[in-house]
Amino acid sequence: MSTPLPTTSAPAQRALAAQGIATLEQLSTYPEAWVASLHGVGPKVMRMLRAALADAGLGFAAHRASNAPHDPAAPRTDETAGPQPETGDHA
Repeated sequence: MSTPLPTTSAPAQRALAAQGIATLEQLSTYPEAWVASLHGVGPKVMRMLRAALADAGLGFAAHRASNAPHDPAAPRTDETAGPQPETGDHA
């Protein structure tokens, strides 16, 4: 069963949606600190998300899943950066 996220602020909704998080079950696969690091997700939203997870018998993950999206606060590496644009300096 999929339980939708509680209604939160528009910035928090956009941040979660941008990460592909639409249900409490999806949210429960991410660590609390990672979710709190998303732009637009503040203390009030975190309280709402914690309460909604608890009501559903769920909680935040202890560690980031290996298939979780890249940490938005971490610097990008060659592995996560994707194709690099050409510089135009062809010799």
